[in-house]
Amino acid sequence: MTPPSDNVLFFTFTDPSAAYRAFSEIKAVPEVTRAAIIERGEDGVLSVPEDYEPRAGTAALTGGAIGALVGILGGPIGVLFGWGLGTVVGATADTEEAEHAHDALTVLSKNVDDGKNLLLVEAPGYSPAAADDLAGRLGGTVVAVPVEEVREEVDSAERAAEEAVRRARHDHRKQRRHEFREKMDTLFGRGIPA
Repeated sequence: MTPPSDNVLFFTFTDPSAAYRAFSEIKAVPEVTRAAIIERGEDGVLSVPEDYEPRAGTAALTGGAIGALVGILGGPIGVLFGWGLGTVVGATADTEEAEHAHDALTVLSKNVDDGKNLLLVEAPGYSPAAADDLAGRLGGTVVAVPVEEVREEVDSAERAAEEAVRRARHDHRKQRRHEFREKMDTLFGRGIPA
C-alpha cells in the first residue's frame, strides 16, 4: 500500500448500513479532508447521500480528489458513463479500459451494485492499519488508490466524454444531412450530390 497521505480510500461493505456507521466514525478522524458515501439505487442511479468536508468554505481546501469524483457523478460525464441517468453512449465507457486493477473510476462503477454503496475517504496521514481495522470491524474491505491516479482517471473520463460528445455531434449532423438529402430526393425526384 502506498503512503496513506497519497491515497483515496474506497470502503465497501456487505451491509450498506455499515457504510453509514463507518462514515460517522471517519468524521471523527482529524486527518480526514473529505469523505462521501456514493450509493447506487435499485434503479441503477448513483447519488451522494452523505458528504463531509470539515474545512468547507475555507481557503485552505480546494476540492481534492474526492471532490473531483463526486463532481463528475452528477454531471454529464456521470450520465455518459452510466453512473447517473443511464448509459448514453454505451460502449464508450469500455474504450477507456483501466490499466491498473484499482483505478478510481473502475472501483466506482464496478463495485457499486444496485442497492449498494461505497465510502470514499481522503485523509492524508491516516494509517493503513486503522483503515483496515475500520473495514474489518464493520464487515467490509478497503482499497487504497493513489490520489494522483484518481485525478488522472477523472481527467481521462473528462477527455473521453468530450471526445464522445464530439463524435456524437458529428454523427448526428451527418445523419441529419443524409435525411435532408433523402427528403429532397423524394420531393424533387432526384438526388442531391453529397
